[in-house]
Amino acid sequence: MILNQWIDQLGDWNPQLFRELKGRLTVKSMALMFLVSMVGQSLVYMNFESSLPYSENSASHYCLGGSNVNLSSNYACSADAAGNVALNWPLWWAEIFLTLSLIGFFVLLLGGTYLLIQDLTKEQKQGTLNFVTLSPQSATAIALGKILGVPIWIYGCIACALPLHLWSGIRGGIPVYLILMFYVVTATCLLFFYGGALLFALVSGGGASKAWLGTGVLFYASGMTTLLIIHERIHLANVMDGVLLLNPIHMLVFLARSSPVTEKMYWFQSDSFGDMSFFGVPIVGGAAIATLSHLVIYGIGTYWFAQAFKRKFHNAHSTLITKKQSYILTILLTVFAVGFTVQEPYQYSSDYNNWLLNFTLVSICAIFYLLILIAALSPSYQSIQDWSRYHNHKPKEWIWGERSPAFWAIALNGLICFSGVAIAGMIVMEAPYRLPFFLGTVMQLLVVMLLAGIGQSMLLRKTKKRGRLATASVLAGIFLPLMVLAIEQTNPEFYAAPWFWTVTPLIAVKSASISTVIATIIGQTAAIAAMNQLIQQRIKRIGSSELRQLIDAQHQPTT
Repeated sequence: MILNQWIDQLGDWNPQLFRELKGRLTVKSMALMFLVSMVGQSLVYMNFESSLPYSENSASHYCLGGSNVNLSSNYACSADAAGNVALNWPLWWAEIFLTLSLIGFFVLLLGGTYLLIQDLTKEQKQGTLNFVTLSPQSATAIALGKILGVPIWIYGCIACALPLHLWSGIRGGIPVYLILMFYVVTATCLLFFYGGALLFALVSGGGASKAWLGTGVLFYASGMTTLLIIHERIHLANVMDGVLLLNPIHMLVFLARSSPVTEKMYWFQSDSFGDMSFFGVPIVGGAAIATLSHLVIYGIGTYWFAQAFKRKFHNAHSTLITKKQSYILTILLTVFAVGFTVQEPYQYSSDYNNWLLNFTLVSICAIFYLLILIAALSPSYQSIQDWSRYHNHKPKEWIWGERSPAFWAIALNGLICFSGVAIAGMIVMEAPYRLPFFLGTVMQLLVVMLLAGIGQSMLLRKTKKRGRLATASVLAGIFLPLMVLAIEQTNPEFYAAPWFWTVTPLIAVKSASISTVIATIIGQTAAIAAMNQLIQQRIKRIGSSELRQLIDAQHQPTT
């Protein structure tokens, strides 16, 4: 058959793609793809068709020539000489195009993510993934084969809908080149998120619920950012502007505004991209610049996902990234986040309180990023044991060694993050607020190091659930102090000291005396030193031989 010959040719290019398509792409499955796609398109078309008025005595959003009805978006309908209702057909087609764009994007994003995580998890359970890792194919080729092959049914359904989607865009007055740019941005976005899905499936636990968890989190994040993009009237003027750039639905703003009927649309009325700035430099609104920005962000993100996937795929005991790579990644993310953070607070003066939201948001993002790095940089228990026995423990090993614990690497990454935040804050803030902000940033870094030490000490325990234990301990250290202070209604303006031991000392530092701040910094430094000593002792115990551990246990006093 022609279909089998085509699949065989693809197999010569990528054997993993051949493996995925051979069982999924059949004549019956292709017919089912076409049927499902036609049914979906028919439902969308009939829904819009039912919204059209059929008499000049009615009012509709799509009517032409009439007057506005009760200051709403509906217009009184009028008829031509032949008695036909005058309708705004470009508006009708443009809204079909936007609707199909939203539906298609979420079907591709969520459906493809779920299938990829489920497929890789299934192969891990069945043990077939071990045979794949032994093949001569590179990890990149295997990942690409899965990305192209596993969601092939979804690709087929979307491909069947492309003619109606393209036709509705053209009839809605949207230039073809903008539609093609949207396709390119969407494709690179899917490559980015699919790469993240494969990495998540490869490294996370959770069994059968893994696919639902990953897809659910992605649905919430993409849904919230899509609502902001559709309905916002102003940009957010903080790091969240950068987060919005991860959603390609933003491109639909430019497509909608290019239509001659854009003023009568319900949605996509705000060109927020034109209001953004990066390090104070305004970003000129335009589809070309928006496309370039999306492609750069997705390209860099996909590269880092690929690096982590290649390391973990062929060696399950290796860390996701090396410590050297983590420093480069931290610098890139710090520049990206701080660039959007230093935007002037919208409609407010740039005093300490109004800058506080921007820098608190970026600091919290930095904290969670650093805590994720603990998992990404922490080697397996066996690797730490080998390192503690056969390697010297010089400072260079702690900073650059792949098998050493991640505690001091996290500290260095934290120093990079919060140095960038502190420098940016001290530049944009007025002189009286610079010292309090700097001291608050220092305390925030020390709290993060303390949390990292707690997580690292849990990971050094010889137990199968040390990962969950470390996660629970760190999350408790983040949220329990905040919950206690909230329950006790502790006002940071009057009782600042307790807030200095939370992840948000910035909200209280302006109200505290310098002596309280210095005493807190000394106390946090002492706590970190004690935590470091505990980690050193545990590493020494891990590195000792089993005979030595048995002798030490026998010489311990009994009670």
